[in-house]
Amino acid sequence: MFPDYQAQVLLTYHKKREANELSLILLHPTPGKLRDECLAVLHDRFLKKDEKTLKAFFGPKSSEVDYMQLIRKFDADKFRPLVSYLKGKTDSTEDKNVELLAWLIDYEPRPYQFRPPESISVQKRAEIKREEPKEVPDQAKALPLIATTDRPENSVTQVPKTANKKRVGSVMILVIALVIVIGGTYILWTINQPTAAHSLTSQLSGACMYWSEDHYEPIPCNQKSSGRLVLALDTLKVNHFKLIRENDTVSPNSIGKVWYFKTGKGLELYTDSGFHPVHIERRLRPLSRYMWDKYLSPKWIYN
Repeated sequence: MFPDYQAQVLLTYHKKREANELSLILLHPTPGKLRDECLAVLHDRFLKKDEKTLKAFFGPKSSEVDYMQLIRKFDADKFRPLVSYLKGKTDSTEDKNVELLAWLIDYEPRPYQFRPPESISVQKRAEIKREEPKEVPDQAKALPLIATTDRPENSVTQVPKTANKKRVGSVMILVIALVIVIGGTYILWTINQPTAAHSLTSQLSGACMYWSEDHYEPIPCNQKSSGRLVLALDTLKVNHFKLIRENDTVSPNSIGKVWYFKTGKGLELYTDSGFHPVHIERRLRPLSRYMWDKYLSPKWIYN
């Protein structure tokens, strides 16, 4: 039932919030910030199954307008009911708000699908089937009687071992399959979330990093940082996250491949996604055609 689904989504949000597994925007949501978070999530992990949720909340897209454009122009006030729900000011909210929250926190399984309970007749058939006597195997019927004494009335039937061997074999196959599935799932999770894996390893080993002008610099966690923000070492950030010093080096081919932070003087450009290294509450945005045309294109001369 949907009330159960709604309760599970909200419970998952609070669990992830307590475990610090959410973005800073979702930790302290506002209508405007939720709109920014929608843009970031749409860019990072859009799935075909989420299109129903986006259509219900933002409206249908057209061939000329995609969801990125719809969200940018969307009235931020329409996020207020969801903000009130997350802050506990209301006990319930519209279904589309619950589905949007499930999408933002990556709740699974989503979206909600109605699953009717099994009918009584089906349950009864299952119970009857369990109570049916099992047919005696032909091998057991064919086994001779082995007398334990000279008196025929004390004779016993030899118990076949074939059924027990099959049962043990089935259990072993099931155990091996579970081990393979669990191990494979962990490996895929590690591959898909390298940042989390690297950060956890770094925290255990005592390695950290800090932002040094245009890149992250490794540092022992117990070393004084002179007031700089020290984070758990992320080797991916150290190797790939850089500030692009010269915006003139960014070409039109870089649209969607570099990330920006808007300042009063223009754009700061970075080589990878994530949060701003100084203003850690602000998420970097992928460079769009609009931002290119407005801030960077005058510096290029087209043939």
